[in-house]
Amino acid sequence: MKNAITLLIDSVYSETLGTKKTEISSTPFIDTLLEKSVFAPNIYSYGPYTDAASKGLYCANRTLDDYGYFFGLVSSDYNHFKLFKENGYETYGVYYPYYLLPSKIEKDIDHSLYTSGFKYTSVWGGKFEYYAKQKKNRELTQQEYNLLIECMRMVFDCWSIFYRNLENKEGSADIVKGTYNPKINSTDKQGLDSEIEKFNADPIGYMNCVLDMGMQHPLAKINGYDYGCDRDFDFVREIYIKNAAFFKKLSRVNVCKNLFNNPISIKKSFESICNFVKTKDSAELRYFGNYGMLLSHTELMKKRSLSSKWQDLASLNKQIEVLLQNLDKKESDTPFYASLHALEPHHNISFFSFDSFNQELIKEELDYIAPLIDGCGKKFRGNLLYQLSLRYVDFCIKKLFSELENRGLLEDTVIMLVSDHGTSYTFDPVRTRVVNTFHKENYNIPMLIWDNDLPKEMAGEYDGTFCSDDIYPTLCDVLGLKAPKQFVGSSIIKNPNGREYVITEYMGPGVPDMLNREVWISIRNSKYVIAYKNPINKELDINNPFCVYDLSADPNELKNVAGKLAQNEELNEMKRVLNERYEEIRKKTDEYLKKF
Repeated sequence: MKNAITLLIDSVYSETLGTKKTEISSTPFIDTLLEKSVFAPNIYSYGPYTDAASKGLYCANRTLDDYGYFFGLVSSDYNHFKLFKENGYETYGVYYPYYLLPSKIEKDIDHSLYTSGFKYTSVWGGKFEYYAKQKKNRELTQQEYNLLIECMRMVFDCWSIFYRNLENKEGSADIVKGTYNPKINSTDKQGLDSEIEKFNADPIGYMNCVLDMGMQHPLAKINGYDYGCDRDFDFVREIYIKNAAFFKKLSRVNVCKNLFNNPISIKKSFESICNFVKTKDSAELRYFGNYGMLLSHTELMKKRSLSSKWQDLASLNKQIEVLLQNLDKKESDTPFYASLHALEPHHNISFFSFDSFNQELIKEELDYIAPLIDGCGKKFRGNLLYQLSLRYVDFCIKKLFSELENRGLLEDTVIMLVSDHGTSYTFDPVRTRVVNTFHKENYNIPMLIWDNDLPKEMAGEYDGTFCSDDIYPTLCDVLGLKAPKQFVGSSIIKNPNGREYVITEYMGPGVPDMLNREVWISIRNSKYVIAYKNPINKELDINNPFCVYDLSADPNELKNVAGKLAQNEELNEMKRVLNERYEEIRKKTDEYLKKF
């Protein structure tokens, strides 16, 4: 069996790769891999957020089955670590602990290499804050308390595993050891154990205290650690000083290209102002803020990079270095599976190894990406910094291939590059709302699986339309593994023409409360997009979609024609298919909730 490495590159829109946006390639090394790869550029994630999207990806299942992503991956029967562990692989998880992989999943991870500390702020904002606000206006139901108690058990489980692994598992602290302090860890662990005792003694009373106290609760004081807390800001400032010409040129080109090729739209400006006057909703004016963000993105990056909150995770370069160091220590001859998660193209864009403390390395990285500034092309429009982040990722992937080859591992390793979801922070087109939309750029992701020995009949571009739950079944095919029956998706290799329709489904921004909140659901084919925001406790209002886009007349999805487009047989069939899935979600939610 061959080894396998999967690299999730957060927030990659398929239309930004290669020369689709730029005159010279944004991903020149990745381009060279295509000949020996399965490449699918038209995959759609289930949601535009990591929590929602990664469940569909890593569990090869539909996002809103089994109470959605409220409990992350744990509510699904299968996940990628279990798949490889059961097939005899030694598994490496390079991930952040507040991603919430509890004992049920962590038992299948032989080596947890943490890319960050445990951030209660993420747990509070992603889970509990919503219910704290609800509690101020009404009494929570017993069912809600039961869900919250189960969620807190999972949080405590994950948090305890984090401390246990730092202390007992070799390699766990290799990435965070610069800021990891054993004495503080010991104090934090004692504080956590004390809170767990209080929780077990009175779960409902404890949850009420958590919701009432918010970020003043003792849990918020246990671990103030995050990955940026000990960053050497003088070192980062020195990067900007030593490479002043690079950043000045980047800023100038980004501004000039957009002022000329992507000017502010008079029509869109008028619409935004009119909508604001009608609704008094300041969100209608975000178009102007987004355009300003586009023009000032270089300065925004520099400002954010001098804040401890800039990057939540280690750089991709650091993750690769530490993974390779741990692979060097591997003693058994069993194959390995490693999963990494890179954050560089995310909203807080990065394109150099800020945590390396190595000016020579950063000079090499900037030299690699610099040609893209001049080579973006006369017609370039959008966020040039985003394209540079992809070029940085390309540099790191090239380095990974080189280091594997030096170790004699490359030919025996299958490497998958994929994203969890797309992004609107390319700012092409510039929209009023960015992440929380049904637009293509937030969902359309690429997947590439490279194998030096890939049969010629498998290699090539698969230009059909697919869903993210098709990705791991495809990887199984390439590796010769049998995909478990719990995987709903189908191998792209076995279904090269793709799907007639793709469905997206998630619970909108914030907590995935599948008792009370709206389901954001859409269906898409080559001609239309039909989308709804519908309360889950009500039948789908099939005749009143939130938005409809006619892709033949409006490929950029700029004009919502809901209520204006004449009905036809194809639209009616799409609505029927979507309604069928919506009712399935409601039924499965009711079935799951019976245990609570």
